[in-house]
Amino acid sequence: MARSLDDGTNGITKISGSPGNWTIAHQDSVSDALILDFIDYRGEIYALGYFNHFMGVATERIARRTSNGWQAMPSIGLNYSNGAYLETGYVFNDELYFGGNFTTGPYRSILKWDGQSILPIENGLGGSISWVEHFATFQGKLYIGGGFWDSNGNPGNNIVVLENGKMKPLGLGLTYFPNFHGNAVLRGMTVLNDRLYVTGSFYYANGLNTGRIAYFDGMSWCAPTTDLTNGQLGKLAVYKGDLIIDTYGDYYRDNDTIRGIAKIEVAPPAACGTPVSVLEVTPSKSIQLF
Repeated sequence: MARSLDDGTNGITKISGSPGNWTIAHQDSVSDALILDFIDYRGEIYALGYFNHFMGVATERIARRTSNGWQAMPSIGLNYSNGAYLETGYVFNDELYFGGNFTTGPYRSILKWDGQSILPIENGLGGSISWVEHFATFQGKLYIGGGFWDSNGNPGNNIVVLENGKMKPLGLGLTYFPNFHGNAVLRGMTVLNDRLYVTGSFYYANGLNTGRIAYFDGMSWCAPTTDLTNGQLGKLAVYKGDLIIDTYGDYYRDNDTIRGIAKIEVAPPAACGTPVSVLEVTPSKSIQLF
């Protein structure tokens, strides 16, 4: 049975059932408002997305549910007119990280909340094309992925690792050409068998020809399959030891048509061993259709 998070008729439901009468708005237009994620942090719920009012509370893209009801977060001056939004949240080392598409001072595409204050991550990740779409914990470090390029002054191409408060590149990152980012972006990121898997609209990972999917083992980039080289791959998930991939609609591979979703059968974990500059890849794994 659905339960309301607020008393009265304007509640958001949880567990199951209809969402009821959503009272969120962007520029006072409910039809323009979007909720893109919910995060549980220190026993409180955080809602984020594209809105400036949440449950009747004026707030900037983030609302916080405390024992006293929904509360606004501290203002950092997000510009409502430029389409800024927060897309994802992630807890790492007891701090709450937010990613999205926004620019205001040092807050560019990424920020964090320590329970008291909203804080920038260095100068953020900026540029004419810039957003953060995914976070992942891998080998005790926080990895950040999305669409951002080193030519705009960012520390890497589409993926960076946070170490001691500093964002650092993973070689050349994820690119469209061997030595240049082109229009490449990261769309999916997850961890399986001590490998960090990524998908998107790239062809190269630190100069290694990987197609649209690659993995990082902590030292080297590798290509888990040579089958996925055209189109674009989206979100990633792990289910019963397999990688589940969103293929952004129909995806054509050889004489097969993969309609929206596919899985890769992953071999037992093994390090790549050879530096990626040698351009050595692991054997291909089979693609199965659903």
